[in-house]
Amino acid sequence: MKSPPKLTHGGRFFYNFMSVWGKVDMFLYELKLATKNKLILLCLIIGVALGIPGILSYRSDVTFITGSGAPEAVSCYQAWLYALSLGGASLYKIIAPLLIIPNLDSFFVERKNGYSNFVITRSNYKAYFFSKLFSGIIVSGAILIVSLLSWLAVCIVMFPHNMPIDTYTYISDEELRHFFVNGPIIYIAVVIALNFLFAAIFYSLGFGLSYFCKNRYIVMIIPFLIYLALTMLASILNWAMLSPVSMVAPHDIVEIFWDGIIIKYIIGISISAIVVLYSFVKSSREA
Repeated sequence: MKSPPKLTHGGRFFYNFMSVWGKVDMFLYELKLATKNKLILLCLIIGVALGIPGILSYRSDVTFITGSGAPEAVSCYQAWLYALSLGGASLYKIIAPLLIIPNLDSFFVERKNGYSNFVITRSNYKAYFFSKLFSGIIVSGAILIVSLLSWLAVCIVMFPHNMPIDTYTYISDEELRHFFVNGPIIYIAVVIALNFLFAAIFYSLGFGLSYFCKNRYIVMIIPFLIYLALTMLASILNWAMLSPVSMVAPHDIVEIFWDGIIIKYIIGISISAIVVLYSFVKSSREA
């Protein structure tokens, strides 16, 4: 039997280009599919609404602040901080893992109904698996980003653009408080970036673990169950490092500083990567 002819340099370039384009095309297809999920709008509405109690709480405190003779202390940045951590029992920190559920069950559903087998006949399984994962991460992260930015937009409209004042800033850690006071926009940008990473980590955990689940609805609440379990364990064991709340609001856990938050993210990324890769290896053997 004759061996297949070797590709020329131009032929190899065309082959590699088409291979890469096929993966990009698969990712764009999955991203387009992910953005059509009706749950996205519901999660966005909830995410935006979660900031309202904190903003209203700050508005009521404005009377006290101006009455104390410090109108310059009223700040849209402080109002945003209220929305994240102080007002309305800080609901966002509790509900955040539930805002990333759109598309979390898509891999599970497509495996169960055999659609994934149909899709990979037009592409390879690796492209399919990771296109579905990363498209879901982008959508879930975008939900948290839009929610936090919407609060900032409302605060900018409602309150003066004064720089925060140290004595009126409710951040217990001195280093974080100075960071916020000296550069509130940078601080807010960092918190928003951390929230995107939070969504990526917990979405990846749910996506990877969905391979081992039997129930679609369990799949959708996996991130919340992990988040809740870690929060409860941190409280029971009195070990702040276990609490994932600081991944959403870095200043909220008194005993955690920047180095602890960075370590927590490194551990979270590592664990989620291991879970995803293990799920990929196991599921690819069935493809």
